[in-house]
Amino acid sequence: MLDIRVAPKCSNARVVGEHGMQLKISLCSAPEGGAANEELIRFLAKRLGISKSRVILQSGFKSRSKRILLTDTQMTERKVREALLPDG
Repeated sequence: MLDIRVAPKCSNARVVGEHGMQLKISLCSAPEGGAANEELIRFLAKRLGISKSRVILQSGFKSRSKRILLTDTQMTERKVREALLPDG
């Protein structure tokens, strides 16, 4: 399980850092029609080198705070954070 804080409508998609216990990720898409959620899934899959189908949005469909489940992966939460964080 991965807790994410999203900042939509930014100039570029990137992991900004940490926001409390959440990872803060800026996205280009507006939070309309699920566009930001779709971008988040694509972004995480690409950064982690896994299929988009393995990245599941569990909660936060209409919120900036989201909970992500990564399926069929051997990566621990710690390894995921290390792979995503800018200086990790």
